[in-house]
Amino acid sequence: MAPGSNEVGQMFNEIAPRYDFLNHFLSLGIDRCWRRRLVRELSVHTPRLILDVATGTGDLAIQLHRLHPSHITGIDIAEKMLEIGTSKIREKGLSGTITLTYGAAEKIPFADSTFDAVTVAFGKEL
Repeated sequence: MAPGSNEVGQMFNEIAPRYDFLNHFLSLGIDRCWRRRLVRELSVHTPRLILDVATGTGDLAIQLHRLHPSHITGIDIAEKMLEIGTSKIREKGLSGTITLTYGAAEKIPFADSTFDAVTVAFGKEL
């Protein structure tokens, strides 16, 4: 785990139940536009395997599903965010395409060239 990531992960674990609301409210809904634009711009590359870093509650991973990739993997350092995201994905019937798992941006737990595309909507290296 990278220095400081435990503290950041704990902070996001604490706000996880309110994260989606805060993200939409504090950005005045612009976060939704950013995700749609990212998906639109990535669509020209037709990625089959996508990694979403700092996936949080999985909103971008869910949007990326519109690209019809083979699989989307989301990683995050906040277990509570991943729990909420996994629940949202299950409710939408996307569990076969999207997997969320623990992982830090500073030490991505996959070999180079595993993915066709890597995305980050709201993340910061420590």
